[in-house]
Amino acid sequence: MKTIFAFSLLFCAALCLDRPLDGEYIKGVLKVGGKGVDVSNGISVTANHLYITGTFQHEANVGGKKIETIHGGEKNCDIFVACYRRLDATLKWVNVAGGPGRDYGIKVVVNEADTKVYVIGWVDNQKRDGHSKGKNIVFSNAPFMKYLNTKDGAETPGRKADVAYLACYSVDDGKLEWARPIVSLEDDARAYGVDVQTVLGKDYIYVCGSHEGNTVFYGKKSRDVLENVNTKNDFFVAKFDSDGWVMWARSGGGSGKDEAFGITVDDSVVYITGYFDGHYSNAYIASYQGEAED
Repeated sequence: MKTIFAFSLLFCAALCLDRPLDGEYIKGVLKVGGKGVDVSNGISVTANHLYITGTFQHEANVGGKKIETIHGGEKNCDIFVACYRRLDATLKWVNVAGGPGRDYGIKVVVNEADTKVYVIGWVDNQKRDGHSKGKNIVFSNAPFMKYLNTKDGAETPGRKADVAYLACYSVDDGKLEWARPIVSLEDDARAYGVDVQTVLGKDYIYVCGSHEGNTVFYGKKSRDVLENVNTKNDFFVAKFDSDGWVMWARSGGGSGKDEAFGITVDDSVVYITGYFDGHYSNAYIASYQGEAED
């Protein structure tokens, strides 16, 4: 599998192969979008499929299928993830997720067997009119709040927060397997990078990004609290099991704004890259022990 990252104001996915596939060449451009600002952030390719994720406003046309934002509105935007058949570039399925605010699909990755699709990004949980928006964020018609290991529908303290999420879809029909806020709905965190590793038939998902303040990462039976070392962003890297629960989470940073944008896993070592901001901004590469087995 190879993963490619793209950014386009036209929200386009390009299929352009320089080698024959089953004796044929496929070249062309698929325009996906509508009248609003539509952005493609992530793309992943397997032998049989092409996956894209990003953000759209109002309504858009995806492979001949019309999609609309869930709550409407002039300024909000929703998450969009789609699967195309690679051979003939036809749409296999498309899914929409989001709430009343600005929600983003950032990266997409597929497991080794090409059976599960993992999407990361963040959703807008800003409190307005006395209520947080987390209660109104939905993935495939399922309330986002129900996936928290806290009381269903509970109100959050409700400051403005970008809440990082991890979602899993079935390749066969695009059905949502699960979608989880990977941090507390009151914590400010964005997910920028994702990779997946399959060990003994189980998927382990690795995510990196940035968080502000002391941030809670949810495990199945426990939680990890990452302390922020300064008043600005620190980077984080976390490992999740095949059900989307955090197995471990780590963070780092200094006196400035520090973020992690890219991540990859090789055997049991996890590599991340991004930048740290001090007197000057500098790029970095860091490695962590992945501990792939249970």
